[in-house]
Amino acid sequence: MLRGKKRISIAGIVIAVVAIGFAIYSLAGSIQPTSYSFDDTSLKISTQFGESIDYADMTSVQLQSSMPPNLVKIAGANLGNILKGNFESNGTALKVYVDTSVPPFIYLKTKSELVIFNDQSAAQTQTLYDELQQKITPSSAGG
Repeated sequence: MLRGKKRISIAGIVIAVVAIGFAIYSLAGSIQPTSYSFDDTSLKISTQFGESIDYADMTSVQLQSSMPPNLVKIAGANLGNILKGNFESNGTALKVYVDTSVPPFIYLKTKSELVIFNDQSAAQTQTLYDELQQKITPSSAGG
């Protein structure tokens, strides 16, 4: 009898250690700053919940000083000021990559979704926004 209880205790400890390790891994990945890069065809959002967005799919970009109301996390991370992943606002699905303590926020509409993100400072977000505007606006439109 004692031998069976010992096995159950060891199994419980192993499961707890694995669960704690996974939680630490997930937390560490979620709090890492998001990075952005541009290539010939797309914007790359590099983070644990990142993605690539083709310029051809982008329809508009705006700089906003606030986040949408009533945000609810669907899948991803909601760690105080750090929001990453799939969210919803009043029934509208959103992809979010923001630190809410560092406005402004870029609202990028694509053919299929709204993506909201910012960089590590207001100046970096402005630079990212300016570059996105150039990618969305055809170069033949003037300039």
